[in-house]
Amino acid sequence: MPWQFKKVVWLKVEAVDMFKNPPRDYPAVTALTKDGAEVQVDITVRYQVVQRDDAIKELVRRYPDLMFEENAIVPIVREEVRNIVAKYTLTEIIEKREKVRLEIINATEHRLISDPTLKGCIKIIDVAVRNIDIPSDVKKAIEEKLAAQQEALAAEYRKKKLLIEANATALAKIISAKAEAESRIIAALAEANATLIRAEAQKKAIILIISAYNSTEYALIQQYISALEKVAEKGGLIIIVPQEQGVPVLITPPSGSKG
Repeated sequence: MPWQFKKVVWLKVEAVDMFKNPPRDYPAVTALTKDGAEVQVDITVRYQVVQRDDAIKELVRRYPDLMFEENAIVPIVREEVRNIVAKYTLTEIIEKREKVRLEIINATEHRLISDPTLKGCIKIIDVAVRNIDIPSDVKKAIEEKLAAQQEALAAEYRKKKLLIEANATALAKIISAKAEAESRIIAALAEANATLIRAEAQKKAIILIISAYNSTEYALIQQYISALEKVAEKGGLIIIVPQEQGVPVLITPPSGSKG
């Protein structure tokens, strides 16, 4: 009778913890950034063996010692974490921590699901990046650098804001001065137009007065006006205005007469 043996395969959800500090199943993943800085990534992978006879038998065939966690899952996780971290500089890791975290999760899940020795036998529940730890001295220096950059950006913003406000004030003054000048021009034009209108009205009135007389009467009027100017120069003038329509009579007192 051939030797008989049995293997126990756990079907419950298993968690693989790779942490910097205990308690843990494995140490954290140590990885180098694009610029050669060392970081440590705490990560947890939860998985479960597919609960089907054919899947269990295939897993046992592929891993007779059932060391698939140590020989497949953990190495795959470490490799993917290192590949992702190597794409970024240390500064980028700090600035884009969430982006890096999600990229590690997606890459690790995809690699575990598609691995030919695990495919169809292992179901990945989830992958969680707990922490991306960098050396404290480097972290402090980078944080100070980032703080200085933020302060520089804030100062530049304040400078631009003041410049915009100054430009707005200057523009407001220009607009106000332009409006005042336009207002004065409009007022001057209005006054000029009013003067022209009054002059035109006076012109028409004079024309109407003149038209009331015939040419002979108009000539007499011109003579009287001339005579008035001369008498005014010598002094003494009596004007007799007839009641009916006619030309006024001018009487000049005798020279040397007393009033």
